[in-house]
Amino acid sequence: MEYPNIVENGKTFSIQFKPSEGAHKIENIDLMVDLDSLGETIGIELLDMMDQTKSKCIVNDFHFSKGDELSISYDPECDAAYIAVKTGKINKTLNKKGTIFTGSKKEFLGLAFEK
Repeated sequence: MEYPNIVENGKTFSIQFKPSEGAHKIENIDLMVDLDSLGETIGIELLDMMDQTKSKCIVNDFHFSKGDELSISYDPECDAAYIAVKTGKINKTLNKKGTIFTGSKKEFLGLAFEK
């Protein structure tokens, strides 16, 4: 499997940045999901990251070589992370609950949510 790996279908969205075998799950995370006019995910915001994950997830700014669109940014002052999935105009923002996957060193491996 090539990483990052994004899967979006009518029911779910998931993104894996690295292999997540043996990953720890942190469930019931509040997400703000930005959708384009086609209903496809273009961005995901995770507010109060350290509080929501009880400091069990570390997010670093990262830009992926797989296209110029996908990136992760983290602002420690407001404790928020943003995953830019692809470029586009935000048509709608939804509040969702999701699951974060972390590695043994608390690194952010991916996330998933029901659409």
